[in-house]
Amino acid sequence: MRRAKLLLPVVAVSVIVIAGLLLVFFYKRPNPVAEETAFGEETSVVEEKPVQEDVFEPIYGGYGNTPPPPPMSPPRYQSIEELPYNMRQRIEELHAARERDFTPLDGKVDDFSVTELTVPEAVAQLSSDCNVLCGIEVVPWPSPSGSITWPTQRISLSMQKLTPRQILDKLVSLDPTFTWFEDEGVANVVMRQAYGSPDYPLNRLIAQFQVKEPRPYSSVFFGPRPALFLLPEVRDSLAMGVTGRWPQEFEPHVLVDAVDTTVRQIINKVAREVGMSWSIVSCGMFRGKRVAGFRMHPRRPEPGYFDDRR
Repeated sequence: MRRAKLLLPVVAVSVIVIAGLLLVFFYKRPNPVAEETAFGEETSVVEEKPVQEDVFEPIYGGYGNTPPPPPMSPPRYQSIEELPYNMRQRIEELHAARERDFTPLDGKVDDFSVTELTVPEAVAQLSSDCNVLCGIEVVPWPSPSGSITWPTQRISLSMQKLTPRQILDKLVSLDPTFTWFEDEGVANVVMRQAYGSPDYPLNRLIAQFQVKEPRPYSSVFFGPRPALFLLPEVRDSLAMGVTGRWPQEFEPHVLVDAVDTTVRQIINKVAREVGMSWSIVSCGMFRGKRVAGFRMHPRRPEPGYFDDRR
């Protein structure tokens, strides 16, 4: 009985303390700025705000109030003289090509010799060494589902006092994978199967294609619109990429006005205007679509450019 009397005050005190703690935690209204804990300490309370979505800010050209990161594109130059030496040399080559005197397909070539070259490589040498305007297409077509045969036959020959036409006839006779034909002075060398295929993109007929204001020649192909390789006739079955880049604004500028012409003929129009041969070379398949690289050639392509890149 005496022990019960001694425990009674302890129990009462415990009940009071517990009740006080419950009041502190459940009934005390929190201060929006600071909240006092049961131990007398103050802790900051951060008032939650609704999340604001990114807002387009034209003044910065990006999102939110933070300026965008620096662009990844090359620095812009005000004049050709400001370009690094290798870029300046390339731009000068582009403009020099426009003044070049090309050998007509019925003109005379004193000497032409090749050693262990494929037909595309030999034609590129003919274009470079003898100033013959050419278009070279190494695109297997139709796009097969399995493996393809890449042109690997190598040719060695030496010819004197022949025309470019006769030289081209001889080259394609040694490798029947290719054929060639003339389009207003441009010798187009094409894989035979692609040339005979109506759905081959470069064979497609374009009702009208116009570039009304002078602009860099490479933009005729890749943009801004109208851009030849962005037309549905091309992009729906062939993904085109450019190889060889330099500051576009310093390229020779061109105009284009073509009606009822093929994609290939439009490329040839630009080639005649800028005085450069061109090539399209397959790079493989991606998601069921053939991928190819396009280039205009102010000089002979580097060794291996036409190698197997399936």
